[in-house]
Amino acid sequence: MPEVYEELKFDNPDGGVWKQGWDLIVNDSMFSRNEKLKVFVVTHSHNDPGWIKTFDRYFREQTKNILDNIVNKLSDDPSLRFIWAETSYLSAWWETVKDHKMKVKMRRLVESGRLEIVTGGWVM
Repeated sequence: MPEVYEELKFDNPDGGVWKQGWDLIVNDSMFSRNEKLKVFVVTHSHNDPGWIKTFDRYFREQTKNILDNIVNKLSDDPSLRFIWAETSYLSAWWETVKDHKMKVKMRRLVESGRLEIVTGGWVM
């Protein structure tokens, strides 16, 4: 296991106003061939209302397409999962969807747990 950490880059670039990175401490004795490191990849999209663009512009140019693609891709591939945090954008998306089938797909994905609404906040 220690070799993996040597090969992976865990650098801490200066993110400007948003300082990125964290202290990474690994206790090698916690891992062996029998006790392997479990890695969880959580698919998500970060949509920051009002950060660089207006809420409406961000929604129109990016977020609507992201949500459309999430619903379509998850519906096509039952092995996929996704989390979504910005309920403000989810609400805007829901209001603009004219295709009833798309709303049914979204509802099924949420009910099945394959699309999870996290944090519960209007914005992340």
